[in-house]
Amino acid sequence: MKKIKYILPLLFILIASGAVFYFGLVQIHLDKNTYGIAYTKTSGYLPKVYTPGTFSWSAYRLIPGNFTLNTFHIEPKTDTITKEGILPSGKTYSKYLPGQPDFTYKFSFVISYILNTSKLPDLLKKNHLTPETFSAFTGRISQSISAAVTELVIQKATGSENSNDTFFFTGTFLTSVQQLLKKQFPYLTIFSFTPVEFSFPDISLYQKAKQNYFTNLDSIRKMEAAARLKASQTVVRETSKLELLKRYGELFKKYPELVKLLASNSELRSEVLPKISFSGAVSHE
Repeated sequence: MKKIKYILPLLFILIASGAVFYFGLVQIHLDKNTYGIAYTKTSGYLPKVYTPGTFSWSAYRLIPGNFTLNTFHIEPKTDTITKEGILPSGKTYSKYLPGQPDFTYKFSFVISYILNTSKLPDLLKKNHLTPETFSAFTGRISQSISAAVTELVIQKATGSENSNDTFFFTGTFLTSVQQLLKKQFPYLTIFSFTPVEFSFPDISLYQKAKQNYFTNLDSIRKMEAAARLKASQTVVRETSKLELLKRYGELFKKYPELVKLLASNSELRSEVLPKISFSGAVSHE
């Protein structure tokens, strides 16, 4: 009886401990390539990333309804990205060279990457993604990489020192790509970036067309400025003539006898009154 007296409390403790351990387990819910980020009503998203194949225990699970494990299926991805287009303002610039040369380009590359699971808690906390938008978020990664690399490629291609397609297969360019991706996509681990095809028009010809365009634009702006100046001068002259006529009208209204005097004496009239011409300047007869 004494043994039973001591064994029962011990058995109860063991059962309770087992229940606590069981309900605190997290990893039993995770499949291969599936990672979990816990959300709790008491603390929000937790910083720990739950990985498959290992056991983890969390006291947050002991509070009923407090613990939610959000799961994310993450695997390495390889994308082949092809871009075709025309150099910036290429259609406009080409009109300023004989024959209107074609400034279209085409390039492609293969990139392999994976979403860095350690960045998941931070992405969730900063509202960059949610469990509901995870699929759309990862689906946009390829498009975002394409846009970022395209911008870099155009920048390098139109630079005076990089007018040849072979540049895009050099270590210098690949280093630029790595730095760009690391800066703009810190939540990715890039495994490889492989150029496949880079075909660009004659960049020196493109730069010449661009120069011709801006030279012509500058000439047009100067002509427009000269025309505006001439127009403003004309307005000033015409305004001055109208103001002069107004003053003569006021003078004749105040002294009507002047009208008869000037009408009867042409010599006096030519000395006193200026000749008003609205197509030219004010002058005296």
